[in-house]
Amino acid sequence: MNLYSNRQCMYLSKEEKERRIIDLYYNQGKTSREIVEELRVSPNNVSAALKKHEEEENAAAVSKIKHEQQENKTSKQVASFKLFSKTRTLSKWQ
Repeated sequence: MNLYSNRQCMYLSKEEKERRIIDLYYNQGKTSREIVEELRVSPNNVSAALKKHEEEENAAAVSKIKHEQQENKTSKQVASFKLFSKTRTLSKWQ
């Protein structure tokens, strides 16, 4: 990384630094130490950004699972109602 790039990193917003940390760690395979050196941030900043990202990912996964469970529950209820209605209709004609 050249001097110009280092100066640019000093002026990044907190959110942009977090995005860069996530990109460097997960997409480019950089270590925390390499990220600290490249972005000139403290190890605590790197650790906090990675922890925040993991928590957001976990929350999204939990939300997705809950949504799928709700959809499954709803579809079971609909299937039960249809079966009940069909059975009820059949019993009227017998």
